[in-house]
Amino acid sequence: MKTSSVVRRRNSLYVGLWAVALTWLGAAGCFHTADPSKLKCKSQAGCPNGYVCTTTGSCQRGGGNRDGSLAVGGAAGGGTGIDANRSGGGAGGGGRDGNTDGLAGSTGNTDALSQGGAGGVGGSTGGGTSGGSGGISSPDAPGATGGTTSVPDASIAPDGVDAPAGLANGSPCTADSQCSNGLCVDGHCCDSKCDGNCESCVTGICSFTSTPRKACSGTGLCAGICDKSNVKVCTFDSTTVCAAQTCSGGVRANKSICDGLGNCPTQTKTTCDNNQCTADLSDCATCTDEPSATTCAGGHCGPTTNNCGKTVQCSTTCSGTAQTCGGGGTPNLCGCTDSSECTGHCGTLTDKCGKSVQCSTTCTGTGQTCGGGGTANVCGCAPNCTGKCGGADGCGGTCPNNCVAPQSCGGGGTANVCGCAAACSGKCGGADACGGTCPNNCVAPQSCGGGGTANVCGCTAACTDKCGGANGCGGTCPNNCVSPQSCGGGGTANVCGCTSNPSSACSGRVCGSVTDQCGNPVSCGNCPAGKSCTAGGACLCNTGTFDCGAAGCINVNGNDSSHCGSCANVCGPETTCQTGNCVCKGYAFPSSCGGCGSWGFEGGTSEGWSSTSSSTQWISTPVQSGTGALALRVLGGASSTSANVSLCTSGAAIDVSNLTMSAYVTLSTGGIGSLSALAFDANDGSGATASYPVVWGDQLNASVGQYMKYSFTFPAGTQASWVDIRLGPSPTSWAGSVYIDNVQIGP
Repeated sequence: MKTSSVVRRRNSLYVGLWAVALTWLGAAGCFHTADPSKLKCKSQAGCPNGYVCTTTGSCQRGGGNRDGSLAVGGAAGGGTGIDANRSGGGAGGGGRDGNTDGLAGSTGNTDALSQGGAGGVGGSTGGGTSGGSGGISSPDAPGATGGTTSVPDASIAPDGVDAPAGLANGSPCTADSQCSNGLCVDGHCCDSKCDGNCESCVTGICSFTSTPRKACSGTGLCAGICDKSNVKVCTFDSTTVCAAQTCSGGVRANKSICDGLGNCPTQTKTTCDNNQCTADLSDCATCTDEPSATTCAGGHCGPTTNNCGKTVQCSTTCSGTAQTCGGGGTPNLCGCTDSSECTGHCGTLTDKCGKSVQCSTTCTGTGQTCGGGGTANVCGCAPNCTGKCGGADGCGGTCPNNCVAPQSCGGGGTANVCGCAAACSGKCGGADACGGTCPNNCVAPQSCGGGGTANVCGCTAACTDKCGGANGCGGTCPNNCVSPQSCGGGGTANVCGCTSNPSSACSGRVCGSVTDQCGNPVSCGNCPAGKSCTAGGACLCNTGTFDCGAAGCINVNGNDSSHCGSCANVCGPETTCQTGNCVCKGYAFPSSCGGCGSWGFEGGTSEGWSSTSSSTQWISTPVQSGTGALALRVLGGASSTSANVSLCTSGAAIDVSNLTMSAYVTLSTGGIGSLSALAFDANDGSGATASYPVVWGDQLNASVGQYMKYSFTFPAGTQASWVDIRLGPSPTSWAGSVYIDNVQIGP
C-alpha cells in the first residue's frame, strides 16, 4: 500500500505537535526528558493524561484517569522504516475504581509494507477506551508514521517534582543503567567500580570485606584470606606452622610452615639417633646407655641391642645344659632344642637339653650290652685292653692305640705296650715324657722358668714402673712413657711422670676447673654470691642483675631506690623505685614539670625548702611522723617570714587550680598575736603572689607543742612556680620557730 504525501505530512504534523507539547511540558514542568514514561510520580497528578502513576512510582502510557473518567488508549508505536515497523497500541487504562488495565495492542509486522498492530482494549472498569492502531510504513516512506489514538489527545497535565536522573548510591539495582553514576555492583548502586576480590558495595560505598567474591584457594591454615592490606586479591600466609613437629617410632616429623601459595608442605622426616622419642612424642629423646651387664642379662648372647638401640657384644658362651647362643631358635639368646631320639642309645638317658628319655634296653651287637662298652646308655662291649695298645680286645676287635706322645705303641721296646724315649731337649726340669725329670742346665742370670715359660731357661726383666735403667737381665728397660708424661718428668729418675703447673693452667681465669698439662684437675677459684662462672672462667652477674661494682650484682629494674634503672641512679626525696623507674610517693606533677607534690623531710635534708627572709633547717625533733621535719626560724619583728619551695624541676609555673595544699604545723613557743596569720602562698614566678590565710594567732597559740594539719584548695586559674608557708606576726613581733612536716599538694 502506498502512503500519500498528505498522510505522511499529517502524521509528521502530529509527531511534531507531540514533540512541541513534550518540549513545552518539559519547560513548564522542569522535565529533563521529553519521554513522560521516565517521569517519577507520587500520585496521578504527577502524570499527564494518557499516563497512569504505577505502584512503582513511574508514569506509564495508556493508563486511565484516576477519577474514573474515560481514559484514552495508549498511542500506537510508530514504524521505524522499511525494515522495522513493529509497533503496537498502548493498553487502555482502568478508572480509579477499576483494577484491570486495558490489554496491550498487538505488535506491528516487520516487513516493509505492513500496518502497525491494532490498538489495545480499554480497561474493564473505569471506561478506558481502546488504544490506537500502529503506524504505517512503505518503501517510499521509510519514516514511519505514528499510530492514532481512539480519541483525541487529552491536554497534558502540569508536572510534579523533577524525576532523578538515576538511582542513588546504595539503592538496589540490577543493571549499570539504573544508577546515577552507571555503576551497579553487588546488586547496589556503588561509588566506584569496586572490582577487588575482597571488596563489597552492599552499602553503596566500596569497602573491605572478609568474605571474598571468589573463594580463596589453599587448604587449612594456609588457605588464602581477605586482608585489608590488599583488597584486590587473596592474601596467603608464609609464617604459620601448619603441621606441628611430632615424633613416632624413633622418627621425628619436622614442622611445616605455609609456603605463601596456600599449601602446607609435606613434613620432612629425621631418624632419631637412638631411635626413641620423648614421652610427649614431640621430639627425639636423649638416651643414656644402660650397663652392658643389664643388656646381656636374661640369657642374651652375641650382638644384642641395648635400651638406646646400640649394639652391645655379649658373651657367646651359655651356662645352661647343652645351651648355645641361638640354640633354642631365637637369635642372640641362649637356648637348646629338645631331642627325644634314641638312635644309638639304650635305656634311660638324659637328652642334651637335660630331659629324661626312655630308650630300648636290647642291644644287637655281638656281646654288647647297654652300657657294656663303658658308655652309659650306649650298646657296647668292654674290651680287655688294660696296658695294651694293640692286639685283640676280647670283643671281636683290636685294642686301640691310646698311647700319648711322646709315647707310642711299642715305643719303649714292648709290643702292644705304650713306651717312649726321654725327650729333654731345650728343657730344664719337668717330666721327660718317659716317667722321669729333665735336668736343670740353666746359666745365671737365667733360671729355669725365669723367663715366664715353665721348664725353659730364661730371665724376667724387672721393668715394672720403670723407663730406662738396668732390667736385671743384662739389658735396659724400655721408655714406654706416654705424653704428656716423660721419663723422669715427675722428678724421679727412670719413672714416667709430669710436673703440674696450676698457675699456668688457670692463666686468664678466676673461676671454674681446668685440666693442667699433666691431665690433672685444677680449681681456679669460685665466684662470689650472685655471680656465675662462664665457660671462659669469668665471674658474671646472674641473669636479670647488673654489676654495680662494690654494691654487687643489683636488679636495677626492680624496686631498689639506690640503684633505680641503673647502678648510679638514686631516687630523690619523696620518690621510690618501681620496676626501674623513680616515681613520686604522693601526687606527681605533670611530666613537663617533673616534680612531686609531697615533702616528708625523711632524707635528712630540707628537700628544696628555703627562706629568703630567714633560715630553714632540717630537724629530727619534734616531728609529726617519720624521722625528720623542717624548722623555719623567725628572728623577731613584725614582718612576715616564709619558707618556700619550687614545684617544678624546670622552675616553670604550672596550673594548681583545685589542688589542695596541706601541712602539719606547730610553734616552738606561744605568745603570738591574735591577728597573726599562717598563710599558704602561690607565686607564679613573674612576681604575682596570691596569699591564702589558713589559721590565725589564737589557734596557733593553742597548738604549741602539737602538730595540727592545715589545708587550702587553690581556686581556679591559680598558677604557681613555687609555694610559700608564710607566718605574719601581728600586731606585735614574735620570735621562735615554725615546725613544718608532711607537706602535700594534690587533688
